[in-house]
Amino acid sequence: RLGSNQRELRVVTTMGGNDRALLKFKVPPAMENARSMSASIDWSPDGEWIVFTESRHHPEYLSLSAFNVSTGQRVLITEPDAGGEDYAPAFSPDGRNIAFTRSDGILKGSIHVVQFMPDSPQSAALVRLPDATPWNSDPEWSVDGSELVFSSGRWPRTGLWHMPADGSADPQPL
Repeated sequence: RLGSNQRELRVVTTMGGNDRALLKFKVPPAMENARSMSASIDWSPDGEWIVFTESRHHPEYLSLSAFNVSTGQRVLITEPDAGGEDYAPAFSPDGRNIAFTRSDGILKGSIHVVQFMPDSPQSAALVRLPDATPWNSDPEWSVDGSELVFSSGRWPRTGLWHMPADGSADPQPL
């Protein structure tokens, strides 16, 4: 943590030793607590990229960006409409897609999948998947990448749901 609305992502090898700074980014006040920050970062399966939530162009909007650990390249992946928030990213097992939550209002969230194309992010296809309830969040991929599991419902009665990762069928409760 660097200060109000600023974060620094640091890494340390599995063998221990000194940590090193990878990148700095801004977050809005709503993302100040550690739980929400840990849910808004994911490593690509090959370990080359980190996708994360940041407040890039407006202090209250949340976008997804990716950072290449080897080269330092930083790429904007999503840019929601005014007031939108993109968070809880999850790389697919093959690293070709990112599932995430897009919220455009209080207790409204949907699962989206975007192709991960760091060399041409503006041409990446973005797909909104069917909703189980008005609140759908925190997607995770099945091991084979064919399904997404996510949380859905109204707090405190949320549950786990699943659906095909391509959205070809409606979500079903687990």
